[in-house]
Amino acid sequence: MKRQDFDQWVPNGSPLRALASKISTLPAAADPTFFGRGSFHDWPYNFLANGQESSQWCHPPAPFSAPGLAAWKAATPRVGLGIHEEHGFDGPPPLFLPRGLSLLFDPLVDSFLAAHLLSAQNPDIGSAAAGCTVIVLSDYYQFGNGSGFVVTGDWGLDETCAVLGGNIAGGDRTTRNLFDCLFGRGRWNRNEEEIVNGIAAQKVLLWNFLPMFRGGTSATASNGVTPASRHWVKTCWNFLAEFVDAVQAANVVLACSQDHLRIRRAPVALSLAGIAVGKLGTMTLPDCVRNVWRLNHPYSWGVGKCSNECAFLQSII
Repeated sequence: MKRQDFDQWVPNGSPLRALASKISTLPAAADPTFFGRGSFHDWPYNFLANGQESSQWCHPPAPFSAPGLAAWKAATPRVGLGIHEEHGFDGPPPLFLPRGLSLLFDPLVDSFLAAHLLSAQNPDIGSAAAGCTVIVLSDYYQFGNGSGFVVTGDWGLDETCAVLGGNIAGGDRTTRNLFDCLFGRGRWNRNEEEIVNGIAAQKVLLWNFLPMFRGGTSATASNGVTPASRHWVKTCWNFLAEFVDAVQAANVVLACSQDHLRIRRAPVALSLAGIAVGKLGTMTLPDCVRNVWRLNHPYSWGVGKCSNECAFLQSII
């Protein structure tokens, strides 16, 4: 698969590309108060979502870590980062360009979209994924100081292909647990055909509830995003609704930590009439959705009280 293939499948003007554009240009992502206590840096980490075809970077001459990328995205030099370019993904202020590292949203989400498109005779996500189950993860890591996240080359394409190829890092328990559940323990390891065909056959997609961030397990205090702010939760719920509508999903599985969304404890079926999300009150999803379930985050599957999560998911799909 090439980046150009994905651009052809999800072109400019399509609902999914328009959603990626909204995420990649969200000004609030640069405002710490948007997420609550403001325990992290004042640069935007929403540099993954890519709302424009063929808009990967002019590859940097040296590896970039997350803070450096964020500073470049902000088009604002930051002391001590060694970033002095006038513009990164943004154009001259106040112009914001919807560019990002990923093929579309982030490599984990994009890999599941790509599997449906690769398996379709006439690739169109609206028809290929209609009636699917969307598993919503709560992966809100803010990349910390950038350790373990270094960009070289076409990172979004390389990472998406690595997921599809079953080349999962040893510490990525979330993806490993998901793949073990969906495809059978170990059957997917470095087996692209098993993964692509399995995702398409089971009609499963993933979504990252807070798509401005990606890549870890911490979600509170100085290592992540506080769950206390209503602003980002409401914004991200609207993003979720747009994604679900664009792919015409029939089922939504909220596989989120209890500390993040304050939804009823898992596993449980939720009422379509309205989902109580913490202090936000009742939230809804598009009419295409027929069922909503609440599961614990896949990182914890197979441990203690979460030992039945996989069986519950298999009964849904």
